[in-house]
Amino acid sequence: MINGMIQRKLPNVALPSKLALAVAAMLTTAQGQTFKVLYAFGGVDGSNAQGKLLLYKGSLFGTTYAGGWASDGTVFQLHLSTNRETLLYSFSNVPSDGVRPEAGLIVDSAGNLYGATPIGGGFDLGTVFQISSSGGFTLLHSFSGPDGDTPLGALVRDSQGNLYGTTSAGGENKFGTVLNNGTVYKLDTSGNLSTLHYFRGQPDGEFPQAGLVLEAGYLFGTTQSGGASNRGTVFATNASTGKTTVLYSFTGAADGGGPHSALIGDGNGNLYGTTPGGGSGYGVVFKLNISTLQETVLYTFSSAFDGSVSGDLVRDPAGNLYGTAEFGGTGAGTVFELDTTGTLITLHSFDGKDGEGPSGGLVFDSKGNLYGSTQFNGRLDNGTIFEITP
Repeated sequence: MINGMIQRKLPNVALPSKLALAVAAMLTTAQGQTFKVLYAFGGVDGSNAQGKLLLYKGSLFGTTYAGGWASDGTVFQLHLSTNRETLLYSFSNVPSDGVRPEAGLIVDSAGNLYGATPIGGGFDLGTVFQISSSGGFTLLHSFSGPDGDTPLGALVRDSQGNLYGTTSAGGENKFGTVLNNGTVYKLDTSGNLSTLHYFRGQPDGEFPQAGLVLEAGYLFGTTQSGGASNRGTVFATNASTGKTTVLYSFTGAADGGGPHSALIGDGNGNLYGTTPGGGSGYGVVFKLNISTLQETVLYTFSSAFDGSVSGDLVRDPAGNLYGTAEFGGTGAGTVFELDTTGTLITLHSFDGKDGEGPSGGLVFDSKGNLYGSTQFNGRLDNGTIFEITP
């Protein structure tokens, strides 16, 4: 899902025989995994879930891009004990709420949920919102353009309660020049928004579409384009000063290109992420060491076998990576594991009936079960929520 455009599956592409054999040799299919559709959206309760799910106190919380009472998206809770859904909020495209959330949610210690919408609000350029633990909706900020436009990624929160995020467009520098390349922003606990960084295209990047990861006082993220080769960047922004450093510029070749998913860290100075472009044309999984600034491609996708990578990664304690491919497999997308040897294991291949187009990534529970969502199919083609057990 990019900039509000719903994407459907692409046709599989035949590979040259030597490449096909090489890719097939690296692929395996998981044994003993159990896949189950927990919930199928019906429309009024939500439709087209695209953001990463949040697991909190025995429930999955998330957003849908469409559906709800006004067909403008929802915030929902799925109770895992019963697989019953509660519609927490239905967006209505009025200045006080927002429209069509694409990203997932975060939660604070009191159970309040926070998220963003890419459009809607007072200027129709996107919002940041809170849903309290008692279900009350609060509009925290409406973007106006100079302070940002079209926030697509999820938020991150520091220990003081400040929220940080990106906007994929907008931004005006201190000299009053409208750059419109996107921003990194901070929203404090009093509701004051400050722009930490305005992207300039080259060399620092432009159009960040993913959320941020906060580690050791720095915000790490990606831009979809810009940078030295105009194929996107990995950047670090000081959360206090806003000083931003480009850690890596993608070339669009074997190293990947056009990242629009969030990064994850391993606590040892490495960042992991995905790109939908580059490699053989269908994206890569990469690792970036933030000390040496060396990028390592961990896996290159091929579409005909393993899909086109989408969504955020998640990492287990052993270092294995898990994610989703929006296309590929039997044609409707896959859930995969990339182990520490570089072998990709297909945990599930969607057939259309059990879901199609998983784009939001995955979340683990304490037992090692994986949860995710699909944009389409299921009941009335509104998407599903699924579980994979080890």
